[in-house]
Amino acid sequence: MSLRISDLEAIPVSVPFCEPFEIAGGAAEEARHVILRLTSTGGEAGYGESAPMSSYSPQSQDGVMREIERIRPLIIDANPLHTERFHAEVRRREIDSFAAAGVDIALHDLGARCLDIPVSEMFGGPVCDGVELSWAIGLKPAERMVDEALRFKRIGFRTVKIKIGRDPEADLERVRQVREAVGPDVKIKVDANQGYDLQTATEVGRELEVLDVSVFEQPLPRGSLDEMAYLREHIDIPVMADESLYNIRDGYEILKYGSADIFNIKIMKPGGLYPSSKLVHLAESAGMACMLGSMPELGIGTLGGLQLASTSDVFTYGSELIGPWMLEDHLLVDTPQLRDGKVILPAGNGLGIKVDETKLERYRT
Repeated sequence: MSLRISDLEAIPVSVPFCEPFEIAGGAAEEARHVILRLTSTGGEAGYGESAPMSSYSPQSQDGVMREIERIRPLIIDANPLHTERFHAEVRRREIDSFAAAGVDIALHDLGARCLDIPVSEMFGGPVCDGVELSWAIGLKPAERMVDEALRFKRIGFRTVKIKIGRDPEADLERVRQVREAVGPDVKIKVDANQGYDLQTATEVGRELEVLDVSVFEQPLPRGSLDEMAYLREHIDIPVMADESLYNIRDGYEILKYGSADIFNIKIMKPGGLYPSSKLVHLAESAGMACMLGSMPELGIGTLGGLQLASTSDVFTYGSELIGPWMLEDHLLVDTPQLRDGKVILPAGNGLGIKVDETKLERYRT
């Protein structure tokens, strides 16, 4: 098969959440994503996904579509295996990372399909057959959080993450009720999505210790690396960086300041699988544990993240590749496979997926 790209198609889609997903930055009722389809001169197709989330990121679906037009000249007639060249141009032209991520995933899917190998083999091969998941519960009344946590405990999830960050007293009550309901065998993480100041985060963190919370994610604003380091020294819960960690430079700064115990790597933020793999290597070199997060993506982006997460043992904090179960549809022929709280690495070359073209047209905007 020819390793040259002949066409790039960007398809905007809108898929409703099963219920609105709310975090400290706002609520999302639908996933307004962009599906990318790359075609080789030999007729092979590779798929990617860009997943902007308005309550988390300033990027939008319309913005991604505009950025794709800036990317198009970099892609046509290019070799899909030349990801370093692509990302060098992305950096030089200051192209948005969410748009670049969708194209990057499609490059890997197409390149691996042309080579007749899974994407995981492009990153050294899998070290496991699947990745343990953590279920994320959006901001909502405590009793509804309890119901959701118990539902996913019953189907095998061993970790849940609770969104907090608006009202410290109400946040702690939510965590208390969930802990009482799920018992000691389920790990609880909390995520404030930058919602607290340092004093509040310190006070809340000390209360969370009593509730056996295993992770305190992004309690402070993105740029507060010195305050994050102070917080780490004054509470006994590991601190996870999310909004503070977009790219490898951010990772270096977090390590320099000692601002976090854990990286939350989301493949949208650095620009796709290839730059995310560099964050994985940075974490490995520093002995830093990781979680593979999500925006959350539909099926394409979810299984792109899984291909990468399966290739390293640094992902020890329950990955959040849960978009296909949070959204009304995933746009694939086959639903990603769950087994005892793990998402299983699919067989087959590329991402191991088959896109449902009928669904793609149904949700096209």
